[in-house]
Parts: sequence; C-alpha cells; structure tokens
Amino acid sequence: MIFKSDGTYEATSGGTHSYNGTWSTFNDGKSITITSTTYDITTLTSDSMVLTNSHESFAYSVNGVASTYYGERDTYTH
Repeated sequence: MIFKSDGTYEATSGGTHSYNGTWSTFNDGKSITITSTTYDITTLTSDSMVLTNSHESFAYSVNGVASTYYGERDTYTH
C-alpha cells in the first residue's frame, strides 16, 4: 500500500493495481481509518507501521466450514 499525503492510498498486489481509497488518522495519531475500517497504530517508525484491529470480526467459509476471524494485524514496511 502506498499512503499519500493527500489522504488517499493505492494498493498493489504482484505489481498490479488492485484498489484505492482514503485514509485519515485520529486519536492524536494513535488510530487510522482506511476506507471504512479503523485500526490502532501499534508501531510507527520511519520505515514501518503496524496496524491492529480488534474491533471487528470477519466471517468466512472454506469448504463448507464456517469460521469467524477475530482481530487483524498488518505490517507495512519500506
């Protein structure tokens, strides 16, 4: 993901443009909303950012087995 200073981002996967959206921080820079999902910023340095989301759950099904995923942790580096 590329976070731009104008509050937009671009995401790529395998060198191909996948999607884009908006982002904004709040809570004195301790939280970020990316499109419509809110994350806590748990680490922010000059070369990495770690986001966690324990506020939402995600349901999914694989081969007919339903599961619910709680929590998310994403790490971004450059």
